[in-house]
Amino acid sequence: MTHVRCPLCGRLAALSSFDPSDYEQDIVVVEMASLGRARGFKVVGESSALGDQELMEMIVKRLRVLLNLIEGDSPNPLEAENMRLEDQVEELEDDNRTLRLELRKAKNEMADLEEERLSPEGYGRILYTINETLLHFEDIEDLESAVETLIGEYLDAQEELGDEG
Repeated sequence: MTHVRCPLCGRLAALSSFDPSDYEQDIVVVEMASLGRARGFKVVGESSALGDQELMEMIVKRLRVLLNLIEGDSPNPLEAENMRLEDQVEELEDDNRTLRLELRKAKNEMADLEEERLSPEGYGRILYTINETLLHFEDIEDLESAVETLIGEYLDAQEELGDEG
């Protein structure tokens, strides 16, 4: 027995009884409920999917491809797949370029921050940060323990950054 597979949904139908004119003129969503293990399913609701924009867009795109294929305006399926893959590669290359630009920008910003850190204003900000940090540590009794605490915090932060990179 010969069957035809619907290129839209993949449903198989016997070619001898295939008559699309008998099909309903709506796209119906059918809700099913289980009758229990190995007992099948029952229909618990039906509704039209014509108002579902996302589903309709997927169907329209697929129908356009099929119509172009039927009318001969579409390349063969292998060529279409190759074109789709080439488009994906191009998108990935664009993403790669964007990420490289962002990385270069971040490196430049880090270099600027390093230069700023060495400037008098940078030292002022560092001292302010140290002072603010010291206010959060209650167990610091003298400058030496404060410096040791800050160095420890700095080394911990550097180690975490090294682990991430």
